Amino acid sequence: MTEKTKKSDLERAGTFTVGRVGNSLKVTIPTSAHIREGEQLTLYLEANGTLVYRPKKRHVSIWDTDFVNHYDFDADKKAIGTSDDVKHVGKELD
Repeated sequence: MTEKTKKSDLERAGTFTVGRVGNSLKVTIPTSAHIREGEQLTLYLEANGTLVYRPKKRHVSIWDTDFVNHYDFDADKKAIGTSDDVKHVGKELD
């Protein structure tokens, strides 16, 4: 269960113990934080010592969006005309 802090809109996800893996330190993130496996986080250190992790912005290909999946490209082709409308002569497109 998460609780709101009084000073901000941050949600408290719990208290965790820092562990060691080789020469690095680790903190386990609970799945309730909705961070996906493999997602990259950027760590910021505020002047008061607060650590803030933020997801790294991922590049999103326009071809993987709902906009493209639901776009009517055939309507655009009809509106502007395409090479499909041209009668080919010869062997240009064998």
